[in-house]
Amino acid sequence: MLPDERSVLETEIVRLQGENAMLKKELLSRGPPVPGVSAPSGAKPGESELKLPSDAEVDKVISFLEKVWRRLIEMGRTVQRDVEKKN
Repeated sequence: MLPDERSVLETEIVRLQGENAMLKKELLSRGPPVPGVSAPSGAKPGESELKLPSDAEVDKVISFLEKVWRRLIEMGRTVQRDVEKKN
């Protein structure tokens, strides 16, 4: 193949790939599933989608923090009692 022919073919391949992508996006916007293409998630390519914790996970964390807070307060009270006993 001559260099000019190869350049023309590569240009046409790039054009067709762009057209193919545009047509797939258009089909996705109309609703029917497109083979080999996942539905757009709203996240930009290369970015991970934000996943929020479930209510159960939030409740677990809150429960843990409450226990830690109570233990911390109790430790403070114990130290305060110890200091008062020494004085």
